[in-house]
Amino acid sequence: MGSLTPIIPTSNWARFGSKRDRWMHFLNMLLSPNGCQEPLANVRREALRLKPGSPVRNLMLVAASLFMLACVGVAMVWVSLPFIRSKLGGNGAGGAADRWSSRPRSIPR
Repeated sequence: MGSLTPIIPTSNWARFGSKRDRWMHFLNMLLSPNGCQEPLANVRREALRLKPGSPVRNLMLVAASLFMLACVGVAMVWVSLPFIRSKLGGNGAGGAADRWSSRPRSIPR
């Protein structure tokens, strides 16, 4: 029975990008003629590290981050509204709403 030769880098491995060397090391470890000497937990951990990420998952993470950022912005405005109103004087910016709210109400007869 012939011995296995280690996997060598070729142009086809370029599509793995920065993980190319890790993939080659991982596969050489698995295809070793003496068998893989690593504990199964380590092999599984390395396989999970090399697993490519889902583009949908990345999109969902970006969408969730933007949503949380918008929520924080709304909460900051909501919390600071009393301070803004007190600096502007009255209940707001002195517009029509303030004039209406400051008038005494009369009950029509």
